[in-house]
Amino acid sequence: FETMVRHPGEEFVFVVSGAVELHSDIYAPILLEAGDSVYYDAGMGHAFISVSEADAVILNIVAGGSAHSDPES
Repeated sequence: FETMVRHPGEEFVFVVSGAVELHSDIYAPILLEAGDSVYYDAGMGHAFISVSEADAVILNIVAGGSAHSDPES
């Protein structure tokens, strides 16, 4: 990856179908298959790659943080 995604808040991902790998700047990649989920601090660099034959479908919920990059606004 050129850069991983990182943003304020927390993130929950549930794999609806297929399989994905979660890559982060802290942990070794993990394989998530249909029915698996993961919850993490979204400030950690992260990226998902679909690794199943068909495109994976995930439910991604982000909570907390702010849409503004300036904490004073």
